[in-house]
This record gives sequence, structure tokens and C-alpha cells, in this order.
Amino acid sequence: TQSTWGLNRSLNNRNLKHFMKMEDIYKMEPLDVFLLFDKSGKKTINKRDIGSVLRAIGLNPSEKDLKRVEPAKDEIDFHEFLPIKEALEKVPQTFSCQEFVEGFKIFDQDLTGEIRQSELRYMLTALGENLSEEEMSDLITNAGFNGKDTVNYEDFVKKIMEA
Repeated sequence: TQSTWGLNRSLNNRNLKHFMKMEDIYKMEPLDVFLLFDKSGKKTINKRDIGSVLRAIGLNPSEKDLKRVEPAKDEIDFHEFLPIKEALEKVPQTFSCQEFVEGFKIFDQDLTGEIRQSELRYMLTALGENLSEEEMSDLITNAGFNGKDTVNYEDFVKKIMEA
């Protein structure tokens, strides 16, 4: 769109993405996100940035998946990026219990193996897919807090993955 191209010309893309919150970037259209990674101003990105662009629009491709769809050219434009994005959208996203546990460890500053209810609420409402208050309450009820402020996140992940 005209506003996108104007924004692209008037702001330094390399710096803009550093000042934006990730949740704002996730709400952007794929073209706008793509242009944030355009370092040359030629409406192209380096193939090394494909994974970053895909992650910024909400996909989580593995390095193996990225290698499978890697273009021969070093620079690609948005029309060359779209088939890559569409191919990787079709790849089922599967995560192991260990990957989720590793994610929770980021919030475990005391290395106790537990996470506070407030941190869990924040993660599930502010990051990624937003849960409704009802979904959040159900999750908290079933998480095993049992009147405590913390829960063992490894047990929590196992319980959720089994459901």
C-alpha cells in the first residue's frame, strides 16, 4: 500500500524494529513485517533474514524447514517470499514437553523449577495467542496451584500436554 511504502522511505527500518514491541509486530501485515527487515531500501531481504521474518509474523520454522525452502538467490522480494511463507504455514507445528519447559525456565529466575501464577497469566495473555479470561481461569484451576502462588512448571507442562 502507499502508506507502507511511504513509511518504508521515511523511517530507517533497521532501527524501527528495535523500538517496537513484539506483540505490535505480530499484529502487522506480513508485507509490513517483511519491509522492516529490508536493509537495502530495495524492498528485498537477505535470505538469512527469512527465518526472522517468519518468526515475526508468528510462524516457528525449524532450521531444517528453512533449509528445505531456502532460495538460491541471496536477496528476495516479497513476491518470492510469499510461497516460502505459504509452504511453511502448512508444516504442522509440534513441540516437545522439553521445549515448553525450556520456555518456562526463562521466567524461573530463582531456579526453583516453579513459576508464579502471575507470570503464567502474563505469558498466556500477553504473549502469543491471547486466552480469554474464562480459558485462563480454567487453565489456572487445572494447573495444580492448589491455593499456592507457584506451580512446578515441568509437572504443569506434562499435565497440559497429556490433556
